[in-house]
Amino acid sequence: QILYHTYVAHGKKTGTSASTYFSNEEESHKSSLGFYVTGKTYNGDAGFSLKLYGNERNYNSNAYKRGIVIHTADYMNEDFLKRNGRFGRSLGCPVLPTNIQRGYWNYQGWNYGLCLLHQQEIFSFF
Repeated sequence: QILYHTYVAHGKKTGTSASTYFSNEEESHKSSLGFYVTGKTYNGDAGFSLKLYGNERNYNSNAYKRGIVIHTADYMNEDFLKRNGRFGRSLGCPVLPTNIQRGYWNYQGWNYGLCLLHQQEIFSFF
């Protein structure tokens, strides 16, 4: 069952107007595609965040080591899009719109799947 899906902001070196470049390497500032399992939530530099563990070797298996987490940011909203013609970019994290309620991704004690796809840039919980 899909619990929620939405667009996400990608890493700043993934591409400007389209997501073109992806990486599993540390300090690449690129997004990683594939299937993830979620970890614990915490309050960090980006505010309320959710740790991610990549499950696909050579695609996203370094996500935890890279510090790839789900979080929200002010550059992921409609006003930013209207002003800039695109959403902002992260350091590689899938960044949610600021209007998404924490309850969608704050399932303490649960490990659930997350799939990041390229062409539709879909973010899905299931």
